[in-house]
Order: sequence, then C-alpha cells, then structure tokens
Amino acid sequence: VRGQIAHCRASMRGVDRYEACVFVFIIYSEIDALALNVIKDIIPVCNKEINMKLNIKRMNYEEANEISKWIYQEPYSIYSNDGSDSCIRELLDGNYFSATDEENKLLGYYCFNESAQVPVGKQFGVYDDKDLIDVGLGIRPDLCGQGFGLDFLSNGLDFARSELNAKGLRLTVAFFNKRAIKVYERIGFKKVSSFKRISEIGEMEFWVMIL
Repeated sequence: VRGQIAHCRASMRGVDRYEACVFVFIIYSEIDALALNVIKDIIPVCNKEINMKLNIKRMNYEEANEISKWIYQEPYSIYSNDGSDSCIRELLDGNYFSATDEENKLLGYYCFNESAQVPVGKQFGVYDDKDLIDVGLGIRPDLCGQGFGLDFLSNGLDFARSELNAKGLRLTVAFFNKRAIKVYERIGFKKVSSFKRISEIGEMEFWVMIL
C-alpha cells in the first residue's frame, strides 16, 4: 500500500489537482496516517486552484515596474522582461491589467487587443477577423507550473467577456510552449492557423487559437 501511495503522489504532479484530491480520498482515506499525509499535501493546492478569486484592474506604475523585472527560466526565457523604461511604458499603454489576490499580492497580468498579438502575424493575415478580442497573459515566474494556469486563464476570459464585451476570443502562443497549449485546449481553444517569426535568435513557430 505504501508503494502505491508513493506512486500516487508522484503521478499527481502536473495533473488536475481536484481530481487527484477526490481519487486519494476515495482510495486511501481509510488506510493509515500516511494516506492522510498525501491528502494534506494536495488539498491546499487544490483549494487554491478552485477558489482563486482575482482582483483584475488596469495596471498601475508600481505593478508595471515589478512585472518589468520578471525573469523566466528556460525554455520560457523569451517571456522575460528587461526592466527598461520602454517595457514599463508598454505595460501602461492601457491594454494591460494586473491580477492580484485577496491579500493584494500580484499574481500576474492580462493584456488585450493589439498588445496580445505577435506583430509579425499581421502580415500573414491571422488577425484580420476584427470581431475577435485577442488575449494574452503572464503569471508570476515562481507560480508557473504550480497548477494555477487553468483558473488564471478562466478569470481573464471572464473579465474579457464582462468588461470588454468579448464575443469571440483569440490568443497566440509559441508552439514550443506545450504546457500553455494544454491549458488553452482544456478551456476549449482550437488552433486555426500558424505562422513563423524569424529573428536574431532563430525561427519560432506560433499557433493562433480561438474560442
């Protein structure tokens, strides 16, 4: 049984934590104290994902300054910021919104419209449909991969629908970012086109997805 519990603990990393909670409770709750420890490990994360309540508002200078210094580990370093004044100005252009928790801690941000597009995509016509609102997002580096993505994205989409009157939604994602694509597909986004950007760091493919 202990071997099964160890396997269960390992296999839950990166999967739906709510389903994991239910599974562990049903299978192991009456076995022994070790099973209860597994449940205790998972339930806090589970609750964070289910009950995430965000305050989404137009970004202010302090938040922009903090986000401008966020650095992501490989292979996600392309999303890192350089802390420059131009980066801060972009974050304050009116299309960026901060997301804070109930304790006013900055968790991430959303961007909409042209700020959520990859500029080179325009020459391929991927943004020609003006009835769609483009959505982008960024999660604080230390929270990436912790199971917040699905709920964080859902909050942003709800905001776009309620505050921006979005009827259709579109996002652009780097093809290598399988982790993000998996989350987008779970929400219901479908790939409709792709394009490649060639720069000094090489060639990169992007997917355009709509909901």
